[in-house]
Order: sequence, then C-alpha cells, then structure tokens
Amino acid sequence: CRFASSASGAGLTSLAEYVARKKEGQAAIYYLCADSRAEAEASPYAEALAARGFEVLYLTEPIDEVAANNLAEFEGLKLEDVSREDLALGESDEDKAALAAKAEELKPLTDFMQRALGDKIEKVTVSARLTDSPAVVVASRFGWSATMEKVMRAQALGDARAAEFMRGRRALEVNPDHP
Repeated sequence: CRFASSASGAGLTSLAEYVARKKEGQAAIYYLCADSRAEAEASPYAEALAARGFEVLYLTEPIDEVAANNLAEFEGLKLEDVSREDLALGESDEDKAALAAKAEELKPLTDFMQRALGDKIEKVTVSARLTDSPAVVVASRFGWSATMEKVMRAQALGDARAAEFMRGRRALEVNPDHP
C-alpha cells in the first residue's frame, strides 16, 4: 500500500516508511480520507497533528478507507482516522487539564450551540485538534465516516436501511483559542 502524505512531497509513501519517520511519542498512524490531496492538505482535521510535526496519510481513493479500516494496525501502531471524535494526540496531563478548564469556561457557549443545533448534531465539545479553524464537524467513533457515506450513497444498489443504520452521528468541536 502506498499513499500520499503530509511528508511525502509529490510522491507516495508506504506504511513501513511512515513508521520509520514517525515522531517520538507518536502512538498511531494517522490518516485522513479526502477526494484529493489538495482537499486533504487544506482540511482542518489535521491542524494539531501538523503543529506537532506528525505525518498524516492522505487516503484519496474510495478503497483506501476500506483497506485502512480492515488493516486496523501496522507494526503495533493503530491506524487512526483524524476525522473521528476522541482523536488521541498524546497530550500530557497538563494539556488535558488545560483543555478541561477551557471546556468548563466555554460550557455556556457549547450548551447554547447544542440547543441551537438540536438533533442535527450529537454533541458540541471543545477541541484539541484545531489550531487555526474556529470549528469542525467530526464523525462518531462508530459507523461510517462522511467519506464512506458518500461512497455508499453512490452505489447503484445501495440499501437505504443499511445506510441509515451505519450512518455515523456527528459532533461539533470548537476551537477554544479562536477569537
């Protein structure tokens, strides 16, 4: 398997090359599904990863996400979709405490946003993944990602009941440091 990545330049990289380049303390192989490399590079999902110097694989073919989900692990590292909730970035206890304090400070805002969005969104939380963007919608840990939903909707003989069952719930993450 070879993929474009945030560190591969114009070429492609293998999982073995990715693991050889991974940063100290990096606990997963991070990937992002997108329609193109340009779309992946412009995505807000990987802002915190880029700030920490972590490489992100860009999965741009529909089969790539299926392969990543079925592979699940390579050389002891889990493959982690950066567009899903609860992204583990290897934060220190101080970082987690600071994020929890910001979440408590912004609780009136997140509660208001939750009420305003109603059942369109499962929850509104404070994000550790954003550095520049004000907010991002992430997929739940279970169910299809937004990219997989699009692929499955495009199937000519798709089962609407299965699609609704597998559709992941969405969460809104807000950047506590954005003005």
